Amino acid sequence: MPEEILLWDQDGVIVDTEPWFYEATRLTLAEHDILLTRSHWHACQVKGLGLEQVVPPSSVSSLDFAKIRADRDDVYAAFLESEDVSVDGADEVLSYLGQYFRMALVTNSLRRFVDQLHAGGTLLDHFEDVVTGSDGTKAKPDPQIYLRALELLDASSDAAVAVEDSPRGLRAAQAAGVSCLIVRSEFMRDADFEGARGLVDSLRDLPRALGV
Repeated sequence: MPEEILLWDQDGVIVDTEPWFYEATRLTLAEHDILLTRSHWHACQVKGLGLEQVVPPSSVSSLDFAKIRADRDDVYAAFLESEDVSVDGADEVLSYLGQYFRMALVTNSLRRFVDQLHAGGTLLDHFEDVVTGSDGTKAKPDPQIYLRALELLDASSDAAVAVEDSPRGLRAAQAAGVSCLIVRSEFMRDADFEGARGLVDSLRDLPRALGV
């Protein structure tokens, strides 16, 4: 069956938000006297660990993670309002590839952030469906939201290609039976992408990797 579906990750692929999510988490944890280094955060993100696994084990019982997440999300939302998170060529590449593929967005990001990021913009116009972290109970590397996207598109996994930038996204796609192309983001550039269908250095290189 020819591949006719592209399933796109968001953060690190079509928007450069990952550094600001880290910074929001770092600042919030610092208020609780927890130092979060970029290298530790990166290692945890590669493994797909949740916030409870990011902080030192000795601190887990004393922290209100619901409040920490709420505070962190507010800081992150403020960054999204003030910082430029655009990715060069994103709208152009999406528009071009949309001529050849049906496309959906499949992101761990909460719906509130997807809506905030794309308010007044055109990137979401390229997607037939949008599946967010608010639409499932399990985040990548679990395949749940990829499987949901395939269901919405009424498509089989062998008809789809995922576009990701992280090992946990790669593992989620693989677990859903979907081959995966990696766009190297600055934040995840040096991670291990064993098993990926291919790697490209920028979004503009993606059409060539897809053969269109």
